[in-house]
Amino acid sequence: MTVSSHPRCTIALGYDCDIFDHHLLDLCSVADDRGARLQFFAQGMSFEQPCDCLREIAARGHDIDQHTWSHISLIDASLAEVEDEIARTNAAFEERLGFRPVGLRAPDMYRNGIQDRPDVQEMILRQGLGFVSSDYSTRLRSHAHDKAADDNAARNMKHLQPRWYPGGGEDTPRLLEIPAPGYSDRDFLDNLHGSVDDWIAHIKACIEFAYNLGGLIYAPHLHVDTHLRHDPELRVIRAIFDYAVSFHEPVGFYTYRDIYAHCRSSCL
Repeated sequence: MTVSSHPRCTIALGYDCDIFDHHLLDLCSVADDRGARLQFFAQGMSFEQPCDCLREIAARGHDIDQHTWSHISLIDASLAEVEDEIARTNAAFEERLGFRPVGLRAPDMYRNGIQDRPDVQEMILRQGLGFVSSDYSTRLRSHAHDKAADDNAARNMKHLQPRWYPGGGEDTPRLLEIPAPGYSDRDFLDNLHGSVDDWIAHIKACIEFAYNLGGLIYAPHLHVDTHLRHDPELRVIRAIFDYAVSFHEPVGFYTYRDIYAHCRSSCL
């Protein structure tokens, strides 16, 4: 699979990770075989463990950005606490991987993202980051698998597309928000107790919606440890790639860094 420069819709697979082991490499190998690249968001305190696999992932062309130091909330913690965690994780990236992050995944994510924390937005930019993925506005339906809720989650995608937070100016950068449409794997598999087959069906529904409407980005909120527990055979990621090539027009696979770069150049 090659990544088209003019896809009908875009998929960005971004995994939060606090374990650095062979499962990350297995995910990357599936993507490598399809000519695609994955995005990972590494938690800073996890750099206390060996991170050879992260270096290999980066060398293979996949993107790695940060997930704070200890999974701190960007909307509930004080500005000083959040800035300390982000700065500390930036330093760990430089020390252990030899490069600085470009973006940030917000721990847990929040309805409407960090729009009510302009101080945090400004601080993220001050720390040298250009994008944040923090908006997870899918309504949860507790304790049951609900087909109507799944359909609504897919339809909400048209309202959950990358956007610039207010502020900035001609010579002042702004912060890009890359929301997570649909359910997260953790909510669907752990909180709603859905099966892996149902999770695959939900993902396909989201991809189909993005394709049919055209021009949408589907960037689901994924977790390495959740997939390791529920899907050690990597059925989900293989199903995503297989489904993507079933459409007549091309479906593109990009990383969050790619989306940020394209949005900055107004080409996506």
